[in-house]
Amino acid sequence: MIDGFRVNTQTERDTSTIVSDLDRRLAAPMFVITLVFLAVIAVVLHIDEQNFWDTHRTRVLWCLALVYPLFPVEALLHWIYGGRGLRQNLLFCLIPIARLGGRDHVDQSHVWLPVLGWQKITRQTSHRLMRYFGAPMIVIALLVVPVIAFELFFDELLAANPKLKLGVDATSAFIWASFAAEFVLVLSVVNNRLRYCRQNWMNIAVIVLPVVAFLRVIQLGRLLRLNQLVRTTRVFRLRGLVFRAWRGIVALDLIDMIIRRDPSVRLERTKTLIAEKQDEIDVLHHEVTRLERIVAARACEANEPCPVDSKEDANS
Repeated sequence: MIDGFRVNTQTERDTSTIVSDLDRRLAAPMFVITLVFLAVIAVVLHIDEQNFWDTHRTRVLWCLALVYPLFPVEALLHWIYGGRGLRQNLLFCLIPIARLGGRDHVDQSHVWLPVLGWQKITRQTSHRLMRYFGAPMIVIALLVVPVIAFELFFDELLAANPKLKLGVDATSAFIWASFAAEFVLVLSVVNNRLRYCRQNWMNIAVIVLPVVAFLRVIQLGRLLRLNQLVRTTRVFRLRGLVFRAWRGIVALDLIDMIIRRDPSVRLERTKTLIAEKQDEIDVLHHEVTRLERIVAARACEANEPCPVDSKEDANS
């Protein structure tokens, strides 16, 4: 019996080693492949310049046809070798962009990030990643200013200059792809994904709205997007990006960092922020205590075991 246990243990170790090695070998290539897939999707959603599609339609379709099967193949390999994360792999097959934040297949506690490599998912990891993306995403979001200017005020110029229109569409596609990648990566490391989605609903709208508009046009049986629908979609999306950029500037105190670089000033501001957050935590603790007393009092009314002074505490 002991020998059987040793055999099983050795088998589990061998499986874990194989799965870990597979993760290590596929992490960087699949990340790059996912970025390529994301870039192609951004082009499909945002570029509607007819000359571009007349020239590159076949190439784009071939790129999608060659890249997409790699996601089911990776999922199949992990399933064959006993890797964990079956639901994760199914998600990647349905939404390949989610592969950017893919976790390991050994214990689902690590995620691969460019430059940083494999990182254990902790609260510090999520804060560090959000801080790391903060400033670049603000700069990218500010690119929306010239794009929205062309979209709203220079329609005739864009119509007369296909190359300029292609450049504006490409910039819009780059902005969308950047925010989609950032959202997926941060979502993969936060502790409470539902709360993060609720707090960043504008990001979701910015990412999802072009997809919804594109699917709507397909439903209508049109090969080219409807001008009015495209304009409405872009205006909403670009306004969302401007809002996102401003909120990021406020959150990161970017202006303060540029104008006042004195560490002592920032130290005092940080201490003040900690004190404010501590006050909020104290209020929440008080609310938890109050609710616990109410629950205890109701348990007593239901003839359930409860402390003697529960009703007195609830009344207080």
